Amino acid sequence: MACLRINKINYYGDKYYFESEEFDTNIVLIEADNGTGKTTLNSLIYYCLGGKVTHFDSKSDEPHEQIAYDKNNYAELFISINSKNYLLRRQIQKNEILVAEYLDNDDVSFFSPEVVADTTQIYSIFRAPNSNDNIFSDWILDELGIDVVSLSQGNSTFKFNFSDLLRLIYHNQLPDPSGIYKPLDNKTNFLTDSELIRKAIFELLLGNQFSELYTGITKEREADKKYQVAKNVSEEYRKLVDNLNELSGNNDILNVDAIRGELNENESRLSKLLSRREQITKQSLPEPLQTTQIDILKNDISLLEQDIIEMKRSEYIFLKEIVDLKELIKQRDQDIKNIEKIIHTHNNLSLFNSKTCPYCLKEVEVDENHCICGSPVDEMRFERFTYTSNEYIDILKSRVKSRETIVVAYEACISDLNELKHKVRDSEEKAHEMKTLLNDKIESSGQISPSSNLEEIDSFIFELKDDISKLNHRLTMEEKLLELIKKSDELKEKFDSAASNRKLHESKAELDMQEKLKQFNSVYNELMTESLDECRTAKISSENYMPIINGGSYKEASSKVSVRLMYYLTLLKMSLSDSSITFPRFLLVDTPETAGIEEDNLLACLEQFKGLKGSYQIILSTGLGKYPKEFIKYRKLYLPDKKTKLLKLRG
Repeated sequence: MACLRINKINYYGDKYYFESEEFDTNIVLIEADNGTGKTTLNSLIYYCLGGKVTHFDSKSDEPHEQIAYDKNNYAELFISINSKNYLLRRQIQKNEILVAEYLDNDDVSFFSPEVVADTTQIYSIFRAPNSNDNIFSDWILDELGIDVVSLSQGNSTFKFNFSDLLRLIYHNQLPDPSGIYKPLDNKTNFLTDSELIRKAIFELLLGNQFSELYTGITKEREADKKYQVAKNVSEEYRKLVDNLNELSGNNDILNVDAIRGELNENESRLSKLLSRREQITKQSLPEPLQTTQIDILKNDISLLEQDIIEMKRSEYIFLKEIVDLKELIKQRDQDIKNIEKIIHTHNNLSLFNSKTCPYCLKEVEVDENHCICGSPVDEMRFERFTYTSNEYIDILKSRVKSRETIVVAYEACISDLNELKHKVRDSEEKAHEMKTLLNDKIESSGQISPSSNLEEIDSFIFELKDDISKLNHRLTMEEKLLELIKKSDELKEKFDSAASNRKLHESKAELDMQEKLKQFNSVYNELMTESLDECRTAKISSENYMPIINGGSYKEASSKVSVRLMYYLTLLKMSLSDSSITFPRFLLVDTPETAGIEEDNLLACLEQFKGLKGSYQIILSTGLGKYPKEFIKYRKLYLPDKKTKLLKLRG
């Protein structure tokens, strides 16, 4: 898989600057005294790779004085991913990274990058809500051949960023390294640092089978969500259609083809009746009267009949609204009933509340915007499950008020419907009167007209137009229902396909992980026994991938650095021997001796860095002389005392 290398790191500001040598060896040694800038160098690298460095922010509790208060400052990182070279430039206290491809001039002996024209892109660090735009993490993961995947737990969804994978790549300086994983930059909720996420990071770095698995899980969840929405919509629409048909007196279910057949039959009958009516009218009317009062009256009757049809269409709209409102009233009644039960139970039992520990049920003091466990949370992003009695009463009042509003709307619709029905009856009576008047005028013109036949035909025409209007409305609803059912069935097929695909990748990933765990345990055991004399056996748990030393009985505090550092080195060694592993063959190790490891054990750990073969890079920062003597040839930066700090003051 891909190999990530750091070629050079620079920092520029109005007051301070730093330019590193070219990092052209597999092992890059940074030897420096305490307080001279080892961790600052590592932080600048991490910052350019999209990480969050709190003390670079002037508003933090412990700001880095030289960087946080410098002006017009930025860091730039020259990296290689396989055969391509990239410049990464990030302004301090900004959440964007400029990315550009560059070429290295091989004709000169010094580092001389030349940016390739039209390759500059600017990526955001953070993903905007509901945005599909690529961020920096998406870009670099794609370059490294690692899929961007998501995990969900409950209502929370977590999308992996490169900074998450760096938790097993950046061996940062920790007073207590027993956690193995680098701590989170920002713990936003319980999921971001859950065991589920930590296991997924380990699995994603171990091979493409897990990338495909987590991608499959994401696709299955998205397909299921779309299917459930479509299914619910089609079911609710089916209920609406059935209710409207029942209110209209259509108790029989007719499919689209049956409705179309009945509609075609009625339209054919209407066409014949209209032709017959026109024939009778022409035969019975004298020529002079055809363009006078009789024509005007016929036109008025036609317009009135169209109004009646439109009013009957409006009846359907009111009926639909009444059905929906009636269902809402039922829902509100059930909500009110449930809340009343909760209030009664809460007041009588008082089992727990938002300030009660869910385990021991004792009262706890909870700070604002903090969880019971003490972690900071954004309460606006979480759904509450407990309320006080007063809050329940407020909720009840809100539901009652909502029901009253819905009832008012329901009664208004009933009133409007009744008024509309009254108008329809009046219009129908008026149409009948106008038809009678029309027949009278025809008869008074001296012609011989079968007025009774004409009136009967008009009655049939009106009834047929009304039936056709109802059938068209019913056809529209059935076609819409058929479309929704078809969409639901198609999404169900996609969900089933995604589920099958996920199960297939799950089986492959399970077998792959069994093999990878054997490899990991073999390499890890060898590294630990060679670097720590007290270690008889070393492996990791198949449940959470955490180290188990001497069967779990060995817990010497001074061994924690060895346990953690060899864990990271195992991942690197495995990536060098297995091309299917996605670990980017890069380690950033910051001052491992600060956690209290004995110097002999530290040197024994660093000795394990020797003999690695292939394309890789380890950037190692240590204190003065705290490394194997052979590593002196890898030293790229030497800061022996406080007079030679990393950041130089401009002259």
